[in-house]
Amino acid sequence: MKKIVIYLILLTILISGCSKRIRSFEYRGVNYRYEEKLHDGTLVYTAENENKSPITIKPGHNENYDRMYEIQIENEEYTVTKRISGKIDIKYPNGQEGYYHRTEKGIQRQGVTGYETPDTIVRFVVKDQEKSRRSIIKINWQFLFYGLITTGVGYIAYVCPEIFWYLNSGWKYKNAEPSDFYKTLTSTCGILGMVVGGLMFIISFFT
Repeated sequence: MKKIVIYLILLTILISGCSKRIRSFEYRGVNYRYEEKLHDGTLVYTAENENKSPITIKPGHNENYDRMYEIQIENEEYTVTKRISGKIDIKYPNGQEGYYHRTEKGIQRQGVTGYETPDTIVRFVVKDQEKSRRSIIKINWQFLFYGLITTGVGYIAYVCPEIFWYLNSGWKYKNAEPSDFYKTLTSTCGILGMVVGGLMFIISFFT
């Protein structure tokens, strides 16, 4: 039984970690939501407004093992290269180039007139920076809070069912112990609580 609980906890952690991919973001006042991942790794985000074209982000690497992204925004393609040094090079649809580089002296950037700014392009590719993640990821904090509480209570019920028996009626008696049936039932409810709490935790990243 303990092995099953451990597997459930590990599965919850694994799934919740995978769910940190950007699920939605706002662009020019329109909310885009993650739709699907194509066979070549391209991420497709569709707009809630059906009149808008989807935004696609295709990750990859170049011959120098630098991270690359092909970003399609409103039928315009931007090629972004994230160097190991931290500098981000941007090739615009008209062939001109720009960049975005965060240094100790501040942020250096260069864009092309008439196209998206380097800051806007970087929002689509810099997923590992906490500031960018906070501004893009939509989290249902209420589900997250109740999920953690439910998981915690379920874990206590599984590990130490005697606590619930004592709080319910055990405090009325001296030298009394809960029955084996009560312990088994409470532990089972604890497992269900951890499963439900884990699901609520995961759902908080999708709503």
